[in-house]
Amino acid sequence: SNSVVEVSGQDVPSAPRSLGTVSINSSSVTLSWIPPATPNGVITGYSIQYANGTVIANFGTVLMGTAGGLLPDTVYELLVTASTRVGPGPPSTVTITTYPGRVAEINILTDAITSSALTLNWMELTITNSAFSRYRVFYLPVRGPYGPIIAGSRRKRQSAQVGELSMDFAGTTGTLTILHGAVTYRIQVAAVAILSGQEVIGERSDAVEMTTLEGVPTAPRDLKSMDVTNSSVTLTWTRPNPPNGIITMYNVSYVAIKQQGGDLLGSHSTIVETINNSDSSLTYTDLTASAKYQFSVVAYTSEGAGVAAVLSVFTPPNTIGDNTSDDSSNTGVVAAMVGVIVVLLVGLTVSVVMNVWQCLKIKSSDKSDQIAVRHIRNIEGPSTAKGQEAKGSTDPTYEKVQLRKLDDAVNMDVNPSYGVSNTIKLHDVPAYEEIVTTYS
Repeated sequence: SNSVVEVSGQDVPSAPRSLGTVSINSSSVTLSWIPPATPNGVITGYSIQYANGTVIANFGTVLMGTAGGLLPDTVYELLVTASTRVGPGPPSTVTITTYPGRVAEINILTDAITSSALTLNWMELTITNSAFSRYRVFYLPVRGPYGPIIAGSRRKRQSAQVGELSMDFAGTTGTLTILHGAVTYRIQVAAVAILSGQEVIGERSDAVEMTTLEGVPTAPRDLKSMDVTNSSVTLTWTRPNPPNGIITMYNVSYVAIKQQGGDLLGSHSTIVETINNSDSSLTYTDLTASAKYQFSVVAYTSEGAGVAAVLSVFTPPNTIGDNTSDDSSNTGVVAAMVGVIVVLLVGLTVSVVMNVWQCLKIKSSDKSDQIAVRHIRNIEGPSTAKGQEAKGSTDPTYEKVQLRKLDDAVNMDVNPSYGVSNTIKLHDVPAYEEIVTTYS
């Protein structure tokens, strides 16, 4: 016998469920929902309508849709219906209020522009369906004196401000402060309102751009010393950030102070003109050994000198047969003292007194640091003309290494031997600033 399959008829579905807003702005709203509890057939699509039944947008079987073309600062009752092949079913409804509209006619007061501030005003915006709170001015640095400002690239050195910033104002006039010189800012204004207890930001105005005036630069960055010897040093630095204009030149100067006694050795000033503001360096020669040098690097724009970057460098002493030198990057502050006393009595009996040592002057708070005290010779007392033979049998005098602080001192005894580097481990020693060697 033949079997008969009966297909039940379809009907319009029930209303979509859980209708709500996903996002909203001044001219559109995005809604979401879930399928009807009773579909009464296969759902063929959804639509968003105004309260009067006018369809705003039709969708397929997706469960989210955006209705555009709305007016700002307006209350809407929106309907969402589901359909089968029979037709649309009853709607679900939601009431929304669009955000405030666009602020118009931004005007920059050109006579109030400086290197660090600018003033602007705009038209007042009428808001009726939400509570006005304030205006927010958005400003984005887009170009500096050396080209576009791009986050994550070297060009951001033109301005420490990378990314959009904002300031709020109660009225229709505002002054943006803490800006950088010779930087172009892209500016927009929006109204801020309170809607259903939440802060909402209205549509932004058209953007305007304005450039600040040049100003004096900040200090050059990354000032370092390299290849320090007892008579020379190379200084390196990079362009100020922000430069506040085109860097026209650098002034590099120093004051030299002899370590022993603190006598002033002299001062010197050198002008270095820059080309395309590339990162700069300068090498000084004919320096004095065992001296402290304080270097100063100042950048200039058309507005004058900026803030100085300062670096202290210690030149090592002149030594005989000692190749010890500064760390090439001069990351520590190094000083050396050498005392050589040679008394040579020519005759059958020669009295030799020779004490040569080198110590490190260190600034540190790291208790794991070590002080390496290298002894070239430590011979005390009379000997024969072949006095060098006595070095192996001479009982060396104990040496005290004193760690000088501003308000304290710690003594440690070291038993040095000829030609050997002794190391002191600083256990439980607080921050220290100077190391001197003495004989007890």
